[in-house]
Amino acid sequence: MLSEARLRPAHRRRGGHVDGRHGIHVRGRLVLVSDQPGTTVGALRDSCDDLLVVDQEIPRSVGVESGILVSGSVSSDLVALAVARVADDPQLQLLVDLGRLQGDLSSFAPLGVEGVGWLGDVPVMALSVGSSRSASEVDDLWARLLVEDPRQATEREPEEVARLHAVVADLRNILEDKNERLAAQRERVQRVRERLKREKAARAKAERRRDAVERSRGARAGRAMATLTRRLGGRRVVAAAAAVAFVVVAVVVGWLAAVGGIGTGILAALGFAGAVVALAVVLWAVRRTGSTARGQSHAVRKALENLVERHHELADELEAERTRHAEEWQDILVSMRRLEAGQSRTATAVRTLETNLTKDVSRRTVENSAQLAQIQSAMHLFSLLPVEGRIPAMGGWAASPDLVEVVVDELISRRPSLVVECGSGVSTLWFGLAIRHFGLDCKVVALEHHEGFAEQSRGVLARHGLGDIAEVRVAPLTEVDVAGYHGRWYDPAALETLSDVGLLLVDGPPAATGVHARFPAVPMLRDRFASRVSVVLDDMIRNDEQEVAQMWEGLLPDFSREDLRLQKRATVFRRG
Repeated sequence: MLSEARLRPAHRRRGGHVDGRHGIHVRGRLVLVSDQPGTTVGALRDSCDDLLVVDQEIPRSVGVESGILVSGSVSSDLVALAVARVADDPQLQLLVDLGRLQGDLSSFAPLGVEGVGWLGDVPVMALSVGSSRSASEVDDLWARLLVEDPRQATEREPEEVARLHAVVADLRNILEDKNERLAAQRERVQRVRERLKREKAARAKAERRRDAVERSRGARAGRAMATLTRRLGGRRVVAAAAAVAFVVVAVVVGWLAAVGGIGTGILAALGFAGAVVALAVVLWAVRRTGSTARGQSHAVRKALENLVERHHELADELEAERTRHAEEWQDILVSMRRLEAGQSRTATAVRTLETNLTKDVSRRTVENSAQLAQIQSAMHLFSLLPVEGRIPAMGGWAASPDLVEVVVDELISRRPSLVVECGSGVSTLWFGLAIRHFGLDCKVVALEHHEGFAEQSRGVLARHGLGDIAEVRVAPLTEVDVAGYHGRWYDPAALETLSDVGLLLVDGPPAATGVHARFPAVPMLRDRFASRVSVVLDDMIRNDEQEVAQMWEGLLPDFSREDLRLQKRATVFRRG
């Protein structure tokens, strides 16, 4: 089993960057992928606990835990396999031996540059998943490593892609929270609907019960009135019968008195008096029964009035409850519409951020590829030419490492006797270093319109002992009229001693000078060209330089043209 230690400096935290430090030690096994491991193994033995060398494939049984180092000319299949292993495991790093690597570093572009450093005596570049260093940060790392102080570098933390991921995650959390609130609101609506349904059923039931009560009370009242009517009807019949009986008794008593004499008359009078008393009792009973019936009828009417009043009260309460629920339902609908609108805006923001994130990742992939190419060119220059002093930074306004690599290669392969530069700077220094290292019979003359810049360039050349090889001439910008061009260019007086120019690098004047400001370089110097000459035009990413190159084609009919896909693009015209 392999050690689980990561490929990190011993003093770095897990997950830190390789950032230009010396003395990196691999705690665990390092897999070296190289076609010529002999020149690298010796430098790595003391820098790792265990070293496994492969040249055909990376065995799956190895289970790489510490890292993979690619050195020398390695097949594209092995590179793809190593990149896939690192891409599948964010804890791994892929190290590239920049001193011996051959081929195009763009094949590692799916991975991001985490930093550069030294593994023993081997300069390496660390690649990993999720690294988001900018081009300026990577340039600063390798420049500090190789030139200023090789034992120090600056760690840089900003990770824009990770930040955008965090923003998207936050918005997704907000969207989920709003979805939960919307679900809770919908559940509340459902509960309100169910309560309204229950209340509606309860109202219907209450109305049915009220109707039943009303019908029951009405029936009882009817029955009471019928009973009372029947009772009153009976009393009337009794009263009428009593009156008829009284009349009959009176007639009989009178007849008996007339026929039977005094005694019979007295008896008849007593009978008549009894009949009168009986009639009075009957009439009193009838009157009392009528009073009771009237009291019951009044009670029935009062109960009916109370029932109707209660019915109206219940109707008012039901209407008030219906109005309250309608207002509550309206508020719920407004809240739901607001939540749905907020959900839509949040979802749109999430989609927009995800789209921007995808674009940002694609852009960073392209930037990583460009950074790798610049690092490769710089490392090739430092490994090709010995450097003892400080080298000015390359890139930005100065010449990029890939352009310097191209013009130095042109110098070494074509060996001109005179190199002329339009503009001075870091390229002038590298020309001088190459001429001295390879012992070329060549001089460099750089035209510089700015006195301050010229003094800086002379100072750099003097510190490296190149004052006898490279010369910086101050040539202020003046009005020139040549080949249809009317504008400012370097003072023609600075060209008087130039002849047999074998290499011309046009990297000035600045674009702010005017339209087609670099065009006069060819018409002003073509009569001073050697039979074998190369003309290099930088900054071809700008439309102005592209138009200048097209204009030069008409002035250089016997020259071939090659367009170079460098960081800022360039074009080379060659003859011979």
